Amino acid sequence: MDYAEQTSVLSLPALRRLHFPITDGDKIKRSPAIDAAGQTVLAALALTSAALASETGFDLRSRCLLWPTGPLTWELLDKPGVVPAQLMIDSVSAIQILAEAVTAAEVLGLKWRKAPLILTPSPQLVALLRRSQEISATETSAVEE
Repeated sequence: MDYAEQTSVLSLPALRRLHFPITDGDKIKRSPAIDAAGQTVLAALALTSAALASETGFDLRSRCLLWPTGPLTWELLDKPGVVPAQLMIDSVSAIQILAEAVTAAEVLGLKWRKAPLILTPSPQLVALLRRSQEISATETSAVEE
């Protein structure tokens, strides 16, 4: 392969359909400002993840590194028939945008988890995984014989 093109799409219309109600006791508080803040955080998170992934490199498969020929560029499709605005956002800028979006959302009452969320599998899931690995190992050794 001589050339590959990676395209990432961030759908702003899809983000605008998301709502972020805040529970205050028995009451649910909603507002366009809170929704916009939540949507902005998600957009900033998407841009940050794309920028960080781009800067760490892309592997197509084993021993096949995809190397960009230029910086990560976003096109803003604002209005039909108008040439899209081109934006270059590196990871440093993206992280700063995300931090500002989170701060603005927190001011409006949206919460953002600061500490990592640690997930622990149930004992049943661990047992199921162990059994699956044992079966796989048995099948592999049977094929090798």
